[in-house]
Amino acid sequence: MTRTIHATSAARGASRPAGKARLPAHVGLQLARLVDAAPAGDGWLHEVKIDGYRALAWREGAQVRITSRGGQDWTGKLPAVAAAIARLPCRSCIVDGELITLDAQGRSSFGLLQQRFGEAGGKSQLRLVLFDVLYLDGEDLRRRPQLERKQRLAALLGKARLPLQLSEYVLGNGARVASEACAQQLEGIVSKRVDAPYEDGRGGAWVKFKCVQSDEYAIIGYTRGKGARSKLGSLLLATPTSGGGWRYRGRVGTGMDERMIDDLLRELSRSQSAPPRALQSAPTRAQLRGATPIWVAPAQVVEVEFRGYTEDGLLRQASLKGVRKDRSVDSLRPSQRDAAEVRAPVSTAAGARTPPARRRGRRAAQRPSAPEPGLADGSADRASGERPVRLTHPDRLVFEKPRITKQQLADFYRSISAHILPGLIARPLLLLRCPQGGGRQCFFQKHLNRTSPPQLREVTDRSSGERWMYVDGLEGLLALVQMNALEYHVWGCTVRDLGHADRLVIDLDPGSGVPWKWMIEAAVTLRERLARLDLECFVRTSGSKGLHLVIPLQPPAEWEPAKSFVRSLAESMAREQPERYLSVASKAQRRGRIFIDYLRNARGATAVCSYSLRNRAGAPLATPLRWEELARVRAADQFRFDNIQRRLQRLSADPWSGIERVRQALPAR
Repeated sequence: MTRTIHATSAARGASRPAGKARLPAHVGLQLARLVDAAPAGDGWLHEVKIDGYRALAWREGAQVRITSRGGQDWTGKLPAVAAAIARLPCRSCIVDGELITLDAQGRSSFGLLQQRFGEAGGKSQLRLVLFDVLYLDGEDLRRRPQLERKQRLAALLGKARLPLQLSEYVLGNGARVASEACAQQLEGIVSKRVDAPYEDGRGGAWVKFKCVQSDEYAIIGYTRGKGARSKLGSLLLATPTSGGGWRYRGRVGTGMDERMIDDLLRELSRSQSAPPRALQSAPTRAQLRGATPIWVAPAQVVEVEFRGYTEDGLLRQASLKGVRKDRSVDSLRPSQRDAAEVRAPVSTAAGARTPPARRRGRRAAQRPSAPEPGLADGSADRASGERPVRLTHPDRLVFEKPRITKQQLADFYRSISAHILPGLIARPLLLLRCPQGGGRQCFFQKHLNRTSPPQLREVTDRSSGERWMYVDGLEGLLALVQMNALEYHVWGCTVRDLGHADRLVIDLDPGSGVPWKWMIEAAVTLRERLARLDLECFVRTSGSKGLHLVIPLQPPAEWEPAKSFVRSLAESMAREQPERYLSVASKAQRRGRIFIDYLRNARGATAVCSYSLRNRAGAPLATPLRWEELARVRAADQFRFDNIQRRLQRLSADPWSGIERVRQALPAR
């Protein structure tokens, strides 16, 4: 890495005193916000993200105290670290860092840290990597710029030796630093604004980029395993919701050795209970592979590595990193980035379903049937801290036939959020915005601008440098309503991997004079051809004129091979039945034929999102179907704003249930 800034004593006395201050009884920690790419420019410095326990070391005269992120006193457990802090050349200080241990390859290992932290002999192998100084000899340095604090910390450590270690950093070159960190199989990097003060919480001046994603979850249950793992098969995980309940996030069964299993079972057996209160998205029998869940009261926190989320917000390829004994379940917060917290009915016990409760002051009350005027969310207080969307001109008509106001559209999407969000969140967006309402002048938008609502997110495309818009939950969806966006089109990939398609779309687009039964026959024929290639596909009405076949891919495919594959299917159909199909986008040739559109499978191309309204008379929606009901569908716009909820209420299961669990790849060429 270039331009590395090493520990140096040259910075001693580099700044004038910031004012005398006594050490406070408590200091709020600055935290890093997860981002999809390292920030660019010389206004940022970058450090290796180390995998350990966050710790503060306090020194006042001869007295030393070491505290965990949760405020636990660890001084007695870390005598060597405490002694090293006592030897620092200062009268008083508070320094911020991470307690770690290294594996045989010299990388920080959280699993090894857990083991050594619990063993008397292992504590001698722990080290405290320091990256910030908050107080020094009566000076409160927290308002000083980050770079100045780095320099003061380097001067303080001077010739300090293990178990203290100074965290090195690089100025600028964020993308290169991130790339090198991932190439060395490190967890990622933390980037910090060089001119920013130290502030409690996730203010955005510190951001983290992870090569492999990880997060913390509460254990809400477990299943038995088979064979050698009969005692414990998988842990069932959840995150809290803003309504005071829990949302199921999936299971993890790898990353546990016999010792960890025994320790977990010993703790879990003491807390068996009924299903957690207000459990959203309770696991199905299929998701648990037939195992019977053993529920426990949420009391333990684990950290899990994973490779993204499924469409319904469950962890994908999860592996246990370890039990976070330094965290409590009260420290977990509702997830705003990784998955949507959907206000769908929640499961409270076997077979029972009740509406979610919402906190108002100290009392829980049912959400009102009609939201507060102009407030898209229906409440001004969100426990998660997400800023609610306020609708401007909530009575403005967005559709004339049927008559739909902006407020009604927000209420509608909130009511079907459990259905639309899985295919919408964390995917780059192309919006059709109609400021004067449907049927009027409209335009497409794919980038954020200065007037975009704060609930929207963006991701940097490393191949082009462009930044694409996306949403990460219900607030983002309601922000699209506020923008008068009537159609939501998504890429066939997630923001976590813009270079690979995880969904292919074949758009059957009929020309004039094409009978609807030909559309059904075309869809069935394509399904049969895909089945011969061991590929499963799903079908939906487009809400416009045609049908979409959606092919999930796991692992995802590179864009060019993906597009070539769909193109070859389209061309073979057109060769065999040229009187019925064509594979070129020629309107002059389309009369009486079906255009098999493969062009939606290029990088940056989009297809309408399931359950998105279309800017057409009657306000139809793109609607997923079961294959067995396709023959009963009479038109692409059969499901509309005024009848879709009746359909959803009648369904016993999601028509696309299981799409996120399909494991299939394109055939080798």
